[in-house]
Amino acid sequence: MPAASCRLRYAYVNSSVEQERLDILLQHVIRANNRGVSASKNISSGPNWSFGQSFFFSTTVVTTIGYGHVTPLSEAGKIFCLVFALIGIPMTLVLLTAFVERLMVPSTVALQVRDCALPRGPPL
Repeated sequence: MPAASCRLRYAYVNSSVEQERLDILLQHVIRANNRGVSASKNISSGPNWSFGQSFFFSTTVVTTIGYGHVTPLSEAGKIFCLVFALIGIPMTLVLLTAFVERLMVPSTVALQVRDCALPRGPPL
């Protein structure tokens, strides 16, 4: 059953509930559900993120990919994410630079060995 028809049916059966107050309640329930609180039971669900999901999110932040479908909901989470990005992006660039420099050493040696092994032609 679509949500709109359920809401209308509920408003018809419970005419004492104002439509605006019902909308506010539904917004609170949806917001709580997004944060892992169960609306149908008196329990909280498991953690919102697994290790893999949190690793994926932190990687997208520091590599500036930022898919955007997973974002912090609270103000404190948004501020932490901003500080994490301000520190993590430069550190990621330094790490990638060091990694490339380490890869350049063997490839430079291999090119020098290959260059020495090539036969030399007469000078032009």
